[in-house]
Amino acid sequence: MGTVSATHEWCHVRTPKLFHFDASTDTQIQEYLDNAIDLKTYALKYYPPHTLTHLKGQCLGIGRGLGSWLRQFHRWAVQPAQASLRDAAAANHEMQKIKHATYYQHLMTLVPRSTGVLSEAEPTFAKVKEMADAELEKSDLQVVHGDFWTGKYAA
Repeated sequence: MGTVSATHEWCHVRTPKLFHFDASTDTQIQEYLDNAIDLKTYALKYYPPHTLTHLKGQCLGIGRGLGSWLRQFHRWAVQPAQASLRDAAAANHEMQKIKHATYYQHLMTLVPRSTGVLSEAEPTFAKVKEMADAELEKSDLQVVHGDFWTGKYAA
């Protein structure tokens, strides 16, 4: 994938440049972003809980920047030039099963052991799992980013 970036006011979100990929070893050589900081570290450093109210605009800017980046990623992934990527992802049934087990089946095992929010949301989780079960049967799935965790992305 080429570099995807999005800017919102003072916040710039982008992927590092990919210089080389060795498919035989699953090794990537990516651009080093020496002045970047992951979002989780940034938020904990600059947005302590008692300051969130007056920094709401900046927090929203970061969220909009990340959302813009995700939108651009999805637009890139559906382009005709990415057909081979989509085909490779669709053919990887083992990874689809692993992701499904991790995200949906495991979640449902946690619900009975929890109280509060998880147990209250059990009907919703069950519906989401049913939808995910049905998606495994489809052949027209789209590429998704997959692991959009705040500790992995630079701000």
